[in-house]
Amino acid sequence: MEEIYHYFEPYNKDFFSLPNFAKEDALGNGVSFYDGDKGWFLNVKTGVVIIGVPESRNGDGNRLCSKSPDEIRYWLYSLKLLQGVTIYDAGNLKGNKVKDRYKALQESVEFFCRKKTTVVVIGGTHELTIPLVKALNSQKEKAHLVIGDAMVDVGSSDDFTSRNWLHSLLNYTNEEKRLKIDFFAVQNYLVPDVGVDFLARTKSEVFWLGDILGQEINKMEVVMRQADLASIDFRCLENQPQWSDEVVSSHGLTANAACAISRYAGLSDKLKIFGLFETVFNPEYYSQKPVLAGQMIWHFIEGVAKRYHDYPVASPESYKVYYVPLESLGESLKFYQNPLNNRWWMSLSNDQEEVLVACSYEDYKQSLQNEIPNRWMRYNVE
Repeated sequence: MEEIYHYFEPYNKDFFSLPNFAKEDALGNGVSFYDGDKGWFLNVKTGVVIIGVPESRNGDGNRLCSKSPDEIRYWLYSLKLLQGVTIYDAGNLKGNKVKDRYKALQESVEFFCRKKTTVVVIGGTHELTIPLVKALNSQKEKAHLVIGDAMVDVGSSDDFTSRNWLHSLLNYTNEEKRLKIDFFAVQNYLVPDVGVDFLARTKSEVFWLGDILGQEINKMEVVMRQADLASIDFRCLENQPQWSDEVVSSHGLTANAACAISRYAGLSDKLKIFGLFETVFNPEYYSQKPVLAGQMIWHFIEGVAKRYHDYPVASPESYKVYYVPLESLGESLKFYQNPLNNRWWMSLSNDQEEVLVACSYEDYKQSLQNEIPNRWMRYNVE
């Protein structure tokens, strides 16, 4: 599979110079860049691999986001050098046809996942999530996808676009049997009935924008800890053209919330792929540079560097165990707590095998009130 080298075009290593930064202080000076030598792929080991996908031909608006990968890199690599993690940049995927680029993305991510790396994909349009799910499904039977978006990308038409790609994803995954999907930052008034029906049919857990702003942002730590893949539409942030290229909305995630969620995703020991899509690059309507997109990716990589390597990487044998009897179940719920970082899990039985699901201290407190936690209900009744 080192033959995937012919899919890639190297990045030119250009990045902004921040004031008071010495050359060796910048992140870009600590990155191993693909330079055209196919042997580079053989030398990739555990760490973070960045892949750019300059693709927007199936975009519904925002076609210029195909320019985003290099623009984001320009600002990302200017930020502070991170310790404790090896970063690789494979460059940008080539592809004369859209299907060629989808195939190249899937095969490349499969290759890097087998090398035990964490993959960062910089798009491009949001439907690029489908090849990422296919790559995951080649590694495991069932994947867990978390999507950040102001809208739910389903519509009544049969057209395949970046605004209507979720139907095709479900067709591939055999009507959600191979995929669990959760959403965050969704804005209720931007979801039509067909979107509401989709959320109900997929039994998706939805964290509406109002649910996670302010002090509630820590809810996303539990969500990301359970995810294999996080896919974020950059337009879920405030002051972005969520509706169309010409209309900027004042509502959305704050910059601080976006970076916090990205870091939670990086901290997840389970998460294999982080994708950032639809970064706006249309100076005719929107003059801001993609600085925040670079900061989000930096925070994700920082999270990877500081992973706790607890469950499922490590056995929970050293964790504290709590049993809470529930009259309505006629049995006790079993909780685990890692005392080193105060992370919580609840135990589920699956074909006589214990499975742990990420949860919060609030779930444990809810059980103490003789109430079945919503998270237990969701994962146990499937």
